[in-house]
Amino acid sequence: MADNVAATQNLFRIWNSRDFESLIPFVTDDIEWVPATMSAVEGGSFHGVAELREFFDEWAHTWTKWEIEPHDVRDLDEQVLVLGHVRAEGRGSGLRLDQPVAYLFEFRDGLLARGTTFFDQDEARDAARGRGEGQARGTTA
Repeated sequence: MADNVAATQNLFRIWNSRDFESLIPFVTDDIEWVPATMSAVEGGSFHGVAELREFFDEWAHTWTKWEIEPHDVRDLDEQVLVLGHVRAEGRGSGLRLDQPVAYLFEFRDGLLARGTTFFDQDEARDAARGRGEGQARGTTA
């Protein structure tokens, strides 16, 4: 659905501005957020708006910079697959990331219901094939 692609592009604009509270109206009350950084280390995810806010708070304290450049946005009906690039810098560690990143977003009633991040774009493509219906239709963001 083209509306989900537009919603995804809006979410990235807000994310890159770091105005995380402005994302809340665009997610479901029972959102599930599965960040690659957490799932790779702890296998964790965040459920619901309250936990999403906790994630944003932790994120803001951990990273001084986290900019996402979505290059390829693929409409998969109720899902959107985003292939892009991230440039980030850790607040205390100074760790720098400059690498590919991918997101698989699932929408319900026009709102983000589940977001999963991947540092391996092939893994994201596989996840989209496993869940998505139909053929991916790519657009440039």
